[in-house]
Amino acid sequence: MLQPLKAPYGGLVVTSWNVAARNNNPFEYWITHDTDSSRYVKLMEGVEKFIEEPGDKDIPMSDVFTEDMFRELKGFMTNESWQGVDEVEKMWHNDYSKRNIISGFMKDNFIGSKRLASMPDSLTNTIHCASGAPNGYRPTVINNYAGHLGSVEEWWPKWIKFMFKEKHFSEQSGEFTRRRPCELLSKISKSKYPAITEEEEKVSIALQCLCQGIFDAILVHIMTTLSPHWQEIIASIVEAIHAKKDQQTMKILTKACLGSDVICLQECASSLKKMVEKELGDDYYVVAPRDADSNRDRNSMILLSRTQFMPGCEELTQEVMITLGADSPVDKGDLLVVVCRTDALNHYMISSFHGDTNGLSTKPVITAINKVMKEHDLAHGLKHRMVVGLDANTYLKPSKGSLDVADFSNHIKSLGLTTCWPDDTKWEDCSTCFNARTYLQPQLNKAVKSAQRFTEGDVNPKDHIVFQVAEFQVTHCYKDNTGQRRYSEKTCFPTFDFPSDHGVVCAILKPVESKMNDDMEDEEENDVSIILGKKEEKRRREEAPAQGFPKSLSPMNTARSPRKIDKMADSKVRSEEFQDHGFQVDSPIAGLDNATLTPSIVPPTEEAAPAPEPVKPAEEAAPAAEPEKPAESAPAPEPVNPAEEAAPAAEPEKPAEAAPAPEPEKPAEEAAPAAEPEKPAEAAPAPEPEKPAEEAAPAPAPVKPAEEATPKPEKNKPSTDWTAPKEAVLLKVPEAPSSNGSKKKKGKK
Repeated sequence: MLQPLKAPYGGLVVTSWNVAARNNNPFEYWITHDTDSSRYVKLMEGVEKFIEEPGDKDIPMSDVFTEDMFRELKGFMTNESWQGVDEVEKMWHNDYSKRNIISGFMKDNFIGSKRLASMPDSLTNTIHCASGAPNGYRPTVINNYAGHLGSVEEWWPKWIKFMFKEKHFSEQSGEFTRRRPCELLSKISKSKYPAITEEEEKVSIALQCLCQGIFDAILVHIMTTLSPHWQEIIASIVEAIHAKKDQQTMKILTKACLGSDVICLQECASSLKKMVEKELGDDYYVVAPRDADSNRDRNSMILLSRTQFMPGCEELTQEVMITLGADSPVDKGDLLVVVCRTDALNHYMISSFHGDTNGLSTKPVITAINKVMKEHDLAHGLKHRMVVGLDANTYLKPSKGSLDVADFSNHIKSLGLTTCWPDDTKWEDCSTCFNARTYLQPQLNKAVKSAQRFTEGDVNPKDHIVFQVAEFQVTHCYKDNTGQRRYSEKTCFPTFDFPSDHGVVCAILKPVESKMNDDMEDEEENDVSIILGKKEEKRRREEAPAQGFPKSLSPMNTARSPRKIDKMADSKVRSEEFQDHGFQVDSPIAGLDNATLTPSIVPPTEEAAPAPEPVKPAEEAAPAAEPEKPAESAPAPEPVNPAEEAAPAAEPEKPAEAAPAPEPEKPAEEAAPAAEPEKPAEAAPAPEPEKPAEEAAPAPAPVKPAEEATPKPEKNKPSTDWTAPKEAVLLKVPEAPSSNGSKKKKGKK
């Protein structure tokens, strides 16, 4: 059983995951079919050969998508009053109808780069209906449609009925309405997809509807030509992966992500949001964009731990969108920005972002978030800490029209930011995707051959957690594509156990050393003054020099209750005590298993921590000796054994010997009490001081914790002999340079 993740004092456990809510195509990625592997592989290789080497199967378009079908489609498009239907008719007669189905359409890279088939597919593939109604599935090969599709002739009337006649009860802008799928189509923006021409952009709704119909018709033709049993194979995949996608996603969120303080999710369906609210609502504040796009139904979300964060947060998504400008390539729902504060009164700006396919919007979005944060701080006199969990869509190899990860890293560094990945780690080891698209999906320019799926797939470091260098450093960072806090390299996913094509990324952050010390002091003042009151504040400050971290203090429990931590003069001592009382920063926790993931509360190895206990008996003994002030001149014998006990243990012996005069060797801590007895001249009553000696007899009791403190650290010392599984991947981050002149980390090359 996985144990909860825990952060150091003042830190956060941050998780980011693109759950790929819109991946409703059972055939989109190569998978390992557990129950019918031979038929699955044979079918997929057959589709690949059909498209790569069609031969005489590359028949004219009019043999599959006929002229009669186009005329019927034109009538429905005209009834919708779509712009440019006549222009699209010319495109059909002069261009598309004269193409062959494979070489002229399926292998046309511009169909993919212009999103003429993939965009309408993303909007109409699956309609997530509200109020528990069954989802609507477009009759096509590439979704969970359960109806029989034995031929193109059988398929076509079902397709027309779904697109233009059936209404589905769904949510839009917070309102529930009944709409037909054709009403969900929207224009394709040239600013976001430069490959599309201006003429095509104007008529893009009608044009993409035509291209969607052609694409679906060709797929049905291919599948019925290759195998009469293709729907049996797709049904087995749907049952294993897609029908239970939300349940599998929740299983990972509740187990592998257990203990996260912040969870940034991307491409979340409304059905997942409801499930998260139901199952995790008691532990997290679930935040979604105010203008969530119910049409695309793939919105970003943020989960904030109720243990760490105070209720209520302010959304600043629109402010960032305004900063980006009207031509921003960011779709509604892809970005969510909120400001919030923890129980420790630390202010945060937390964002979740899903970048476009090529990552071109990533740099502008990070810049805009950083700018809005600074403006917000200036306007409100606050200091926010910035944390962003994102699918940046960054790539290893630089190429025109896409964002490479080195460029992304250099850009955020110029803003004083960094990623969760260690500076001394190769970017190749930070990959969070390992998937290969098949030929049964609308972007064939991304399809990978069966023999090359392990070498030519999408293996890139796309997912990141970004934060300010001046505020945090990473203690540990891991990625997961198994749901067990492990990452299995050279494994295509999604799998039957992991429902997304993006891995989970988690970073355990701690404040930089100087910030941690400031936070402790600031938080102490806030907690004391607000919760405990002025009198308690005064008492604690008087006792502060003799107190350290309480033994029972757990880094994650401090958010719910007032932190009983007092100021320490030396920051180095404070840092050492932090390690003693919580997160074992240098312990080998590769794989993050039960034995090594959760920090054990280890008693301090130094005698300084138990010292506060004896202070109380010393204070209690003082009133008993007060009436006999003359006898207090006797503490001089204390230097007889100064090495054993500093102040508390020697107290009981003070009244026992009244004869010796005060000696200069007495410790400085007792200088003040020793001077007091000189005022009275009565030093004779020797028997009287014996009473305090009897009353002070229990004083040796506090010595026991000090004696027991020495062996305890050795008994509870965490084992360092554990060996990580071979497939486990955990990136351990070296300690940041401290003020004592330690070496700096090496940067990525």
